Amino acid sequence: MPELHYDFYLKARKGNIFERIYHPLNVKLLTKHITNKGKILDLGCGSGLFTIPLAKKGCNVVACDITEESLKQLKRYAKKEDVEDKITIVHGDATKLKFRNNEFDKITMFFILEHLNKNERIKALKEVRRILKPGGLLYIAVPWFYNPVWHLLFLRKIFSGRKDLDEEPVHKPFKPSQLNALVSGYGFKKEYLKVYNLIDVLGIFRKI
Repeated sequence: MPELHYDFYLKARKGNIFERIYHPLNVKLLTKHITNKGKILDLGCGSGLFTIPLAKKGCNVVACDITEESLKQLKRYAKKEDVEDKITIVHGDATKLKFRNNEFDKITMFFILEHLNKNERIKALKEVRRILKPGGLLYIAVPWFYNPVWHLLFLRKIFSGRKDLDEEPVHKPFKPSQLNALVSGYGFKKEYLKVYNLIDVLGIFRKI
């Protein structure tokens, strides 16, 4: 995924009141499903929104992202929160990862798939399956297709008269059935799948 895409969202989220209220709740809801056993990869970690809480739970986390500036921020946050020893930071692209086969017990992809185009999603899921151990768990969170906030924001963009809508990166919301069909097609079995906060979808899948 092009680094420009991430930079766009980093800038777009700056100062967003909704994000500041929504993220702490979302972190709590998502990380409660993950225990501190085994080696965990937080793929598309950004500046550590989910990495830091997982490390605070005692998880040993490999944090991987394509944006170097985000990883620099994560390093600062990890030091501030005294969890540096729990986090290994890696610069990488989800579509061509450099990890060994069957290296991780768990992989998180929180709010990554919606920013990838169809070809990138396929490559990323193939890579995730390659590096996840047999029986390992994949945790995916994506925006819900019927998310009212998403549709309101889209309408606001249209009626604001903006001319740059076509320049924005991919942002594809999913129905639970769409997420299940996509992930199951690449060697995973659904363990858990639901709309969990009226806005997003959480899927937990096991490698088969």
